Amino acid sequence: MTALIAVPILIIVIQFCPSIVFDTIAAVAIILALYEWCHLSTPTLSPIYAISLAIIALTGMYLFSQVGDGSIIYVAFMTCIAGASAFQIFNRGKKMSDAAQSIVFLVTGIVCIVWGGGAVIMLRETPLHGQFDNREMIYFLLATVWVGDAGALHVGKTFGKTPLAPIISPKKTVEGLIGAICFGVLAGYAADLILDIGLLHWQRIFLPVALVLMAHAGDLTISIFKRAASVKDSGSLLPGHGGFLDRLDNLFYSAPFLYCFARIFWHA
Repeated sequence: MTALIAVPILIIVIQFCPSIVFDTIAAVAIILALYEWCHLSTPTLSPIYAISLAIIALTGMYLFSQVGDGSIIYVAFMTCIAGASAFQIFNRGKKMSDAAQSIVFLVTGIVCIVWGGGAVIMLRETPLHGQFDNREMIYFLLATVWVGDAGALHVGKTFGKTPLAPIISPKKTVEGLIGAICFGVLAGYAADLILDIGLLHWQRIFLPVALVLMAHAGDLTISIFKRAASVKDSGSLLPGHGGFLDRLDNLFYSAPFLYCFARIFWHA
């Protein structure tokens, strides 16, 4: 039910809303995911602090997509790290080991969640060659990753026998990963044909396979930290899907990969 409601809304936002609306909605989802992350890793962390870090990082990414100056990303990154460190330094009463662990959690959250998820915004804003449409790239990304995720779930439940990463995520299997790749390739191929994106033959195979593998890597990375915090889901805002962090984790590596690919091969 959550998917049936959310997917049409998502299509409307991607297809018909101005960039500023899409960027704002995406930023809110990313900020909520970072808040869930901080609540898992540092329950005493102020929501205002987490939101401030996310806004700084997202602003740096947005400006980079507009002017292409890498120093903006560097300044935003160092500001976020300095802020994370300052919070722990002035949060008296904590052991240094706890403070160090919290800093690792915060910096990891900024890099994986804010910049990983923020790559979707950059993908929307980056000028591409005339034959490519930014919205189609986002459709291609979401279709490949999310259909691949569904394929992993169903194939894994039906045929899964070989654990993929038993310590991190006991239910994930090698057979599920193979199913994800197959479903992802089919979804990417269908998206290319339906949207007439114009991918080359090797890109129709390479991109879905790479995106599915990156999506699994992002999922497993977040699972490591959730397991460390002894929780299964990061939240309950999305019934049946957990929290925003649970729903977006497969984009944290796949979105930056597609964004980098687009800048190398399709940048205007």
